[in-house]
Amino acid sequence: MVATIAKARRRAGLSQAQQLARRLNTTQSTVARLESGRCQPSTRTLLRFAKATGHRLKISFQPLKGKG
Repeated sequence: MVATIAKARRRAGLSQAQQLARRLNTTQSTVARLESGRCQPSTRTLLRFAKATGHRLKISFQPLKGKG
């Protein structure tokens, strides 16, 4: 998920320090923690991130290999 979060930000053409942090009404260090995987974001945070980067959030369950 970490790579996906950073990729969404870059695809939106936003910097951590200024643009995305401002859109999320937070600090650059919070965005960096989110992108580094040092925290487990809530669904609400992921929704805010998706909206701020012009994406939609899609959460799905995928079957384990060998499981029905």
